[in-house]
Amino acid sequence: MTSSNRREPLGAGPFPLDVTPYAGGLDIDVSAVLASFVHALADEFANDPEAVAEKLTELSEAGRLATAPGTDRERKAAADERDEIAEGFVARCSDEGRLRVQTGQAGRLVERMCRLLGIRPLPRQRGGEEQGERGAAA
Repeated sequence: MTSSNRREPLGAGPFPLDVTPYAGGLDIDVSAVLASFVHALADEFANDPEAVAEKLTELSEAGRLATAPGTDRERKAAADERDEIAEGFVARCSDEGRLRVQTGQAGRLVERMCRLLGIRPLPRQRGGEEQGERGAAA
């Protein structure tokens, strides 16, 4: 999404989020989340460049081996190693891979998604639960 057609994000949470429709559903702009991960990875590299470079090299090699000719067992072991290394980076650089969305921002995100998908929310039911009903496409 270019800056000229970028919409105002949904609220001021830790990460600005936006949702736009496309023919098959919705695009959720998570570029701020990814940028935060890259910044954290760069900080980790600045603190210990040799260790980060070594892990990235291992990640690359395991990824190559996961798709290289060999037995299923060898490819599975390499894929498992690749995933374990990647999950380690995610855990260290992005709050265990969780995306924190504040209550107000989450509400606006749900409202926009429902509107774009043509889902009409029903009034609150007992217990404070909301239910949705598929409405006519907008």
